[in-house]
Amino acid sequence: MSQLEQISKATVKISDLKKGDIILLSPYDQWDSKLIAIVTNSPVSHGVMSYYDYNTIVEENPPCVQTLPIAGKIKGRDAYVVRNKKETLDMEPVVKIAEKYLNQKDPFTYVSVYTIAIYMLMSEVNLTKELQQQLIIFFKAASIEVEKYLKEQKDSDCQPMTCSQFIYECYNETGEEYKVDLVKTALDTSLLSRVKKVIESNPEKYQEMEVNLEIDEKFSAEEEIMKLMEETFHSFESGSINDVNDEVITDDFAVAFSKFCILFLKTQKIVLGDKDYIKALDILINNKEFYVTPGDLLVNTSNFVCLGLLEKIEE
Repeated sequence: MSQLEQISKATVKISDLKKGDIILLSPYDQWDSKLIAIVTNSPVSHGVMSYYDYNTIVEENPPCVQTLPIAGKIKGRDAYVVRNKKETLDMEPVVKIAEKYLNQKDPFTYVSVYTIAIYMLMSEVNLTKELQQQLIIFFKAASIEVEKYLKEQKDSDCQPMTCSQFIYECYNETGEEYKVDLVKTALDTSLLSRVKKVIESNPEKYQEMEVNLEIDEKFSAEEEIMKLMEETFHSFESGSINDVNDEVITDDFAVAFSKFCILFLKTQKIVLGDKDYIKALDILINNKEFYVTPGDLLVNTSNFVCLGLLEKIEE
């Protein structure tokens, strides 16, 4: 029995929640939620934080940071409770940082394709030719959504965050002793590192390459986006993890992936040249906070511990 399976047998009462507790939720029955879980190889797809009152959570979710009653958020889902190991620390300063973001109305990444593309950066899935063809469409769709966002928010000082990046930033901004210590492993087998290795093998070729980022206009419709996610989910489902020795990364995939990375960094106020592929990949490899996932907060930290599952609320 895994450590997580053992922890799952413990039950945490809602009334026992403390300020700043991290609550990580299993996927619900939507393709975007299920895709996040399979892409990150995790039992969770979303993260929220306990607010001033244990009956209230604060989260980064469309269209911006918001507070909601906890009951509606966890209904019908497994909810893992994660807490800083230093239980003597006062967590109110962490919640105050969340409140600052709430008052600023800091934007969520708001487009699920974009969010999932961010989470894919550290994926260790074996890139079959079929999966690469699917992901080229996915990263193109994500890139187009980023470009739309950048145009709409060109005068904004805010940086969009995923749900888990928001939680990570709340803790890290509070101070050194609050910082989340991520212990990500297998960087060498992440998509970031594998694509970087391919481009470094012949950088001149990739500087000369042009990849058309245009995709069918139908992907602006919500139902087509959900269909894209369903197809991508099934492509990941048939792929294998940690079996990357025989893969051949295509030029089109390497460029589509790298162009998304450059555009994503623009949302974080890091502006590079249109073909600064290696630089963009290096920045992302060395800045884990940009793509911290809900699954990371569950199992990939050294100074937080999962206490168990929140008591169930009947549907």
